Amino acid sequence: MAMPVARHVGFVDGEGLLRRVRGEYLEMPGLNLTLEQAMRMWGVERQACLGLLESLIDSGFLKRGPRSGYVLAQLPRRA
Repeated sequence: MAMPVARHVGFVDGEGLLRRVRGEYLEMPGLNLTLEQAMRMWGVERQACLGLLESLIDSGFLKRGPRSGYVLAQLPRRA
């Protein structure tokens, strides 16, 4: 069972960050970030960022992609 995101990432506004990360991936469907890139992009320390990314994998939103990156699990359909 996955931990709530705010607790999983270890800071108060975990849900806000979760919405931001989801928004970034939906705005840029080809986004492929390594852990280190994600840490820099969202200004989050390693363990918190790893927890966030892993919770998004657990929910089916992200998956591990090529070159150890995190990518959308399913690209949005175009209308």
